[in-house]
Amino acid sequence: MPKTVTLRLSEDIYQLFHRRAEADHRPLSNLIVTAARRQLEGAPDMELTPALERGEPPVLTARRLLSSGLVGIWKTRKVSGGPAALARRLRAHAQKRG
Repeated sequence: MPKTVTLRLSEDIYQLFHRRAEADHRPLSNLIVTAARRQLEGAPDMELTPALERGEPPVLTARRLLSSGLVGIWKTRKVSGGPAALARRLRAHAQKRG
């Protein structure tokens, strides 16, 4: 059963988390849980924070992306229409935003 945890963050730390979550297009809570899990489990960090702190877009190389744990994260997820349909929906959604 999910648990609720309250964190008290200084404004600068909150802004750091917030900017990173926005850059990753995900909720702040997901970013914090993922970062904490990586730290506790010793997963390699993508080292994007310094670039974000400077206001630069993060640079993702293929090697960094593969070592991030993101590749294959949804491999067991059931998607209506299959992976190709999901890719089409995500692409269409991204084009509407952009």
